[in-house]
Amino acid sequence: MANFQTVPVVDQIETSVLRQQTKLHQYLADHQIVHEAWSPLDEGAGRLFNHPVLKDLAAKYDHTTAQVMLRYLTQRQIMVIPRSTNPAHMAANLNIFDFALTAADLARVQALDEKFSLSGWPSSMTLDEDY
Repeated sequence: MANFQTVPVVDQIETSVLRQQTKLHQYLADHQIVHEAWSPLDEGAGRLFNHPVLKDLAAKYDHTTAQVMLRYLTQRQIMVIPRSTNPAHMAANLNIFDFALTAADLARVQALDEKFSLSGWPSSMTLDEDY
């Protein structure tokens, strides 16, 4: 950052429960740059919506698996803007602020990180590189 006159305000990067970008998130936080999740629901990948841990937490909190994933990211101070054209999904995606995951539940979701990229993008970026 020392080489730039203008520091970015937001960095949109592929982030989901399967690709949590832990080191990059810390780098952004250290430089007061907002981390925005690109594809926070992994483009609706079915395996996430049926993941046993997420289904268990959804039942515990009486919310959907999508809401649990979005809540997890927002509790980590990651901005989420999930894409949907379905009005019911849009409303549900906003309904994530009436519950909070416990520290134990946050740890359960954190353990799901596979550093999995949907598209390999960007293929030249080293995962969890020291920035």
